Amino acid sequence: MSDANPSSVATRLLGATDVRVSEIALGLWGLAAQSYGKVEPARFEATVRAAWDAGVTTFDVAPLWGQGQGERRLGLALGDELQKAVIIARVGQSLVEGRVQAQFDAPAIMRDLEQSLARLGRGSIDVLLLHDPPLKVLATEYFQKATGYLLANGMIKCWGASVGSVEAARVAIEQGAQVLCLTHNLLHRGDLTELAPLLEERGVGVLARSPLLYGVLSGRFGAETSFAADDHRSQRWTPTSWKTRLEEIERLRFLVTGDVEDLATASLRYVLSSPLVGAALVGARSPEQIRHAAKASRTPPYLPPEHVAKLAAQSA
Repeated sequence: MSDANPSSVATRLLGATDVRVSEIALGLWGLAAQSYGKVEPARFEATVRAAWDAGVTTFDVAPLWGQGQGERRLGLALGDELQKAVIIARVGQSLVEGRVQAQFDAPAIMRDLEQSLARLGRGSIDVLLLHDPPLKVLATEYFQKATGYLLANGMIKCWGASVGSVEAARVAIEQGAQVLCLTHNLLHRGDLTELAPLLEERGVGVLARSPLLYGVLSGRFGAETSFAADDHRSQRWTPTSWKTRLEEIERLRFLVTGDVEDLATASLRYVLSSPLVGAALVGARSPEQIRHAAKASRTPPYLPPEHVAKLAAQSA
């Protein structure tokens, strides 16, 4: 791996924090949890290295993904570059005897982070995310002692929550979250639009997950597509909902024009066209995929203004 990655991927400050993330970040759910099928260690390492060499400096990891193996493999793959990387680490969920166990009290958060740091081989991380906490947890002070202590002692630079609804996002912000991780893509635009005034007012940074909708917004799939049994997408859509999804995607083909070479590029550029978004968390599963995603980073405008206006009109 090279001593310093190139500047081909632009960086942004994450909200009002002093954490600077690469516009394209590598999310390790697919690689570490093998959610799309088996991933050999060599491919895991090659994908991480390709990300770094393409200019991706930001990596999203969680102990739930691969029972901590994702964190170990990330540290090994980055090697000497690990200390330069921006790490987003999640806490609150783990796999115990085959079942997901959620614990968001202060001792559990401290334990999760300390174990993640040990596996990573770092003394601190940049962004701490509560990993999909229930609304009732967000509305309490269970986690506040931990986040306050970790900030005060320099073990994290900022904290936030990965959330699945506008309601949960609002509660997290009221509890002091500096960062939100939420779904945002060409087919899921409403949440960010609704939250935009509050996010801007409070200076909350956004990590956009599922920017390619599990790869479907690459535009490479059709009615005949059949996902393998060990690919989570095989259980995600019924035949009817899959047909509807494909029809929605076809209506987006107008975005592929000029230097927007394909729908995947259009999808990522759309996400990055929002100044509220710090990084698009791309779940690439091969060196080729992350290199292609990295090419979506550029200077504004990310898409022609008339195309952004057309998308906004479709949402109205």
